[in-house]
Amino acid sequence: MYTILGNRVSARFADWYAAKTLVSGQQAPRKDGASLGVNLYEPIPGDHGAHGVFDDSAHAWSPQTWWVEHRRLGNDVIGAALGVAGAIALGAGRRR
Repeated sequence: MYTILGNRVSARFADWYAAKTLVSGQQAPRKDGASLGVNLYEPIPGDHGAHGVFDDSAHAWSPQTWWVEHRRLGNDVIGAALGVAGAIALGAGRRR
């Protein structure tokens, strides 16, 4: 999202900022990847799943994931909120 907003303001600045910060933001000197070994020519033995050295800094929950998993409930809540807001606006307009 920030990349889209940055491109709307200044694409050149957004490119410069991305080049300076995004790669280094994904690197962690204390986590050099030595815990898993090299997997260039063959897979590492064992089931490592989708976990890695950044598990301790990963979020366990996100609103977007919840919305994707509960789309019908989320849409129902938004529809109900819009319906209540519309009823309140309609009621306030009739009082005048």
